[in-house]
Amino acid sequence: LLRGGQVEDIWLDESLSSLAEELGGRSFLPDTATFSNYVAEVVYDAYQYFANPGNNNLLQVADTILPEFGAGWLYARYLTDQFGPGITNQLEATTLTGTANVAFQTGLPFATTASRWALANYVSDLPGFAPPPGVFYRSWSFRATFGSLYQQDPVDFPIPFPLLPPVVSGSGVNVSGVLHSGSGFYVDVHQGPGAAAFTLHLAGPSALLPAEVVPRMSIIRIH
Repeated sequence: LLRGGQVEDIWLDESLSSLAEELGGRSFLPDTATFSNYVAEVVYDAYQYFANPGNNNLLQVADTILPEFGAGWLYARYLTDQFGPGITNQLEATTLTGTANVAFQTGLPFATTASRWALANYVSDLPGFAPPPGVFYRSWSFRATFGSLYQQDPVDFPIPFPLLPPVVSGSGVNVSGVLHSGSGFYVDVHQGPGAAAFTLHLAGPSALLPAEVVPRMSIIRIH
């Protein structure tokens, strides 16, 4: 309102709102009980997103789906961990909105930060793996967090870590579904030493994808 700009895109507005809940809780530390009360909902939403990332949007269009709130919080937390706490004020003090706002404040294309964030969701605290720059969280170890919640409440957190990609051989990769904006499907591909090369094809239901659709594939070697 002060700058006469447009209303922020709903996905980024809600992402920053969810992050604000966490930051409010952190202001009470070392009172961990109060902190937990503040972050309980966003952590649960993140768990729900991790359980089914391919069927939920980061770029949510309606503030009604809990896993999408979780995706937004995770992305806002990732940006803060990577670019410093000042990024939140920068995202607010501008007339830019949405993905253009994020790209301008980070100096990177939105597709780049979204892709790195998606990888960080799986590899940030993967045992025995040192994630490369830009592909990790600084403030949370979600395997440890969700593992603890699983021990405390196995009804709401039924497995220790919900992001479990299917494991397939290189030539056996076959993923189908709907590509949701800002999110994606995960596959753990096992390719043995000296195994034959293989080619991946991205296609629509009956033909190649239309030109206006720009899917992205990110690959990271973890073994």
